[in-house]
Amino acid sequence: DLSSEERLEFSNIYPSAKGYYELGNDCFKKESYNSAVVKYRRVINMLHNARLANEEEENKRNHFLIKNYTNACVCYNQLKNYKKVCIMAADAVKVSHREAFKNSKLLYFWGVAKMHLNDYEGAKKHLMSAKKLRPSDSEISTALADLAKRKMNAERTEKLMMRKAFGFHHEPAKVKEINETEESFKETIGKQLQDFKMNPNMDSLILKDLVTVDEEEICIKVAKEMGLYARVAEGDLRVIHVKKPAE
Repeated sequence: DLSSEERLEFSNIYPSAKGYYELGNDCFKKESYNSAVVKYRRVINMLHNARLANEEEENKRNHFLIKNYTNACVCYNQLKNYKKVCIMAADAVKVSHREAFKNSKLLYFWGVAKMHLNDYEGAKKHLMSAKKLRPSDSEISTALADLAKRKMNAERTEKLMMRKAFGFHHEPAKVKEINETEESFKETIGKQLQDFKMNPNMDSLILKDLVTVDEEEICIKVAKEMGLYARVAEGDLRVIHVKKPAE
């Protein structure tokens, strides 16, 4: 039998922690996200309480911690608990700043969570960091396009509310304001499509959650100007499929 101190040694805790990690993965595959995150957080607690014998154990512990923090972020994203995603991601950075910012999955879900919490600058920071690590990842590109759209709509709404609050209802000013936001959206989408066009590892791109017909038309127009094929697909969400021409 192990003494209470021996039970806390990393070499003795790690096999048990790995078992809970595997249970968490099984729960996740069954879409039991609440159960999965409980398992991942159990692993996190076990590892934080482990006694480390040397630097090698510390590095192994930290690597496994980041993996479990990342999986917890994915679960909380599925549960739409975006505040918890941010907490888990921030805690991962405290474990190892270097390793956390090398993890594109962690950065992606942190960015998506920030976007849902309307922290557009924070979202852009983490999504761009993820994109640098995985420039050909279509999910990251789609999230950045979604972010640009959300930011544009938020700015438009804020400006309209400010004008209404101060009693400005002149139509020319409103038209100018709409033109400015559309230009901003056009510029952002243009950059996104240019990145896609220049990336030899990407053949297609999906732009999701477009709200207005104007936004759809802007996307299609900009894509056409770049020599890309773009079409709107009807479904639960309005989606634009962009493809490169056959060479």
